[in-house]
Amino acid sequence: MEKENIRERVLTEDEEELLLEADDSRIKPILIVALNTGMRKGEIFKLKWKDVDFEKREIKIPMSKSGKERRIPINSILINLLYTLKAENGQNEFVFTNLKTGKPYVDIKRSFDSACKRAGIENLRFHDLRHSFATRLARRGVDLVIVKELMGHASIVTTQRYLHSQASEKALAVETLTKKQQKSPLPWQMNGKYSKSNAVSHSFVSG
Repeated sequence: MEKENIRERVLTEDEEELLLEADDSRIKPILIVALNTGMRKGEIFKLKWKDVDFEKREIKIPMSKSGKERRIPINSILINLLYTLKAENGQNEFVFTNLKTGKPYVDIKRSFDSACKRAGIENLRFHDLRHSFATRLARRGVDLVIVKELMGHASIVTTQRYLHSQASEKALAVETLTKKQQKSPLPWQMNGKYSKSNAVSHSFVSG
């Protein structure tokens, strides 16, 4: 089974906006790719232009952590970004190149931490961007098998762990209905003649 260090930390849309605004132009494209593909940090650093198919609008990961190739569709946010990067940096083998070394990035922890600090965002790791990608898909009702394939998980059990926060939110949502009913009882609950038979009859009428 694939082991992932997953915790309950999902970047909110407001935090995402603050982070991208606070970040410098060097790693901002990397963050956008992470949020829209769920790619691991190492996969992004190793991404080559030959693995970006503009015609099919997909990114190929030749060898993921699970040991298998996977392909990730390029959405409308990424297509424009990648076209821009291709025009600026298309002569290089790798999509993201450290301007100081001329080689692919090894790590961006310092720049990432600085961006989080400027944005006022605490307790966020780069890996949480991948977590956010998976959780957002799950919240939007994307089939779990599709999320698994996009994430490159070896087992769907790993993917299911990304649904914890979603399950909690659903429970809270349902509970709000109960509280509303308690504050505003229906007429048939106020007439003093409520019984189990009335409840059953009302449930059939309500559908």
